[in-house]
Amino acid sequence: MIPAIIIIIGIVVLLWGSRNIIPILDFTAHCITGVLFHLVPKFKRREMKIMDANLRLFFPNNTKIQNDAIKFSSVKLTILNALFVLHQPILYNCQDYYLPFTFPEEFLRDVRRNKCILVTPHYGIYYDLFGFHKMGNLSGMFVYKLNNRFIERYIFKTQIFARKVHPVKHNELQAALLQPNPYDLLVIPCDQKAPTGLPVKYLNQSVKFHSSPATIHKMTKRSVWAYFVHYSFAEKKLGLKMVPIQRLTDGRSPLEITQAIADVFSQEILAHPEQYLWAYNRFDLDHKA
Repeated sequence: MIPAIIIIIGIVVLLWGSRNIIPILDFTAHCITGVLFHLVPKFKRREMKIMDANLRLFFPNNTKIQNDAIKFSSVKLTILNALFVLHQPILYNCQDYYLPFTFPEEFLRDVRRNKCILVTPHYGIYYDLFGFHKMGNLSGMFVYKLNNRFIERYIFKTQIFARKVHPVKHNELQAALLQPNPYDLLVIPCDQKAPTGLPVKYLNQSVKFHSSPATIHKMTKRSVWAYFVHYSFAEKKLGLKMVPIQRLTDGRSPLEITQAIADVFSQEILAHPEQYLWAYNRFDLDHKA
């Protein structure tokens, strides 16, 4: 089903023009989400219950209509992330229209001074490769893989990304950082479950949180910035928000830096819940109840 959808999208884009690519992907994601919500019993039994449990915990005063809107947008964004990754070459050709943002000068100074770590939650367009379209000659290491060799080869071996973007997993980080000519940016999604991480408060819940950004900061003196790529459902465009977490090496401990990351993530997610991945049982809630 998915390959057929991708082929159809490709044909439509060629006929209509790349300038319209995100509205096409948005419409496709909207249709797939509608099918999942109404016609796929397995999805309704599991993922819907996880989302319901999460939203009951964090937004107890919401109405059913409000939560249904958040759930639909959250699932639609998950599908959009997959579609965006698969259509990078086309998006590259219309980046100025769909990515109308610039990077903070303080961030660019940090990159020039001693490179940077970008931390991001599963928020908005979290499979973000688009920023590199806007960063000129900067290169980056992304700490996630797509777990599909064909897709990884298609995305990361294209002329656009072959020299700019290198995908790794968390357990490959240390070895990768020891190689000569390290990448300018290190992008780490770090809101997933982390059984061996540091104990913090995240979305007002006590959890273990990935400590690798703080550890690498202490080891390399790279600045740490939070990185959010917000998707506008109305305008079909992307917006960027960057928040400095730790720009200079000081006396703050890895635990304090990790808690600061969790605090910034929590503030953004609670302000814009429709952008977050609520179908992930991050807090091990009893969604079967």
